[in-house]
Amino acid sequence: MTRRLSSHSRRAAVVAVVFAFALAVALTACSSDSPAAAGATVTTPPDRLAGPLPSTPPEINVPTQLLPDGVLLQTITNATGPLAQTGDHVTIEYTTWVQGGGPIESSYQEGKGPYTFAVGSDAVIPGWDHAMLNMHVGGQYRLTVPPDLAYGTAGNALVPPNTTIITDIQLVADSDRTPTPKG
Repeated sequence: MTRRLSSHSRRAAVVAVVFAFALAVALTACSSDSPAAAGATVTTPPDRLAGPLPSTPPEINVPTQLLPDGVLLQTITNATGPLAQTGDHVTIEYTTWVQGGGPIESSYQEGKGPYTFAVGSDAVIPGWDHAMLNMHVGGQYRLTVPPDLAYGTAGNALVPPNTTIITDIQLVADSDRTPTPKG
């Protein structure tokens, strides 16, 4: 025997479900693991990729800056967030390709996510470390990194020796640089 709920009971059940969902979202946003909860400057990255990585970097038509170490830096999206500094803990989203070849990896791939590291700590290739010092939170950049600042003469499992790599990076957060309060 099936019992039907009154319209009042159905309304109360819907309100309870909506309230529970809103509470879960609020608690997740306030989690101490989130960069925003730690006082970081945060931007919202795009969704994870459901399919394969693009076989080549997307075409862009923006000015190129040659950094002193030989890395080419292109600003895809300007940002006014804090400029990263040595020792800062930054969070990035990225996609990397072998120049003239295919994709290597991406933080947007299913099962991966943003990557957090301390600038200048040798946690990433030297070309990324050096270029971070020219990036603002919220900006999107393309780096063309010569072999000596990427994986060098040894290469690695995904990158042949003496290979230039191209990386699109979004500087999502810098937990050591917080915005100045308005007041």
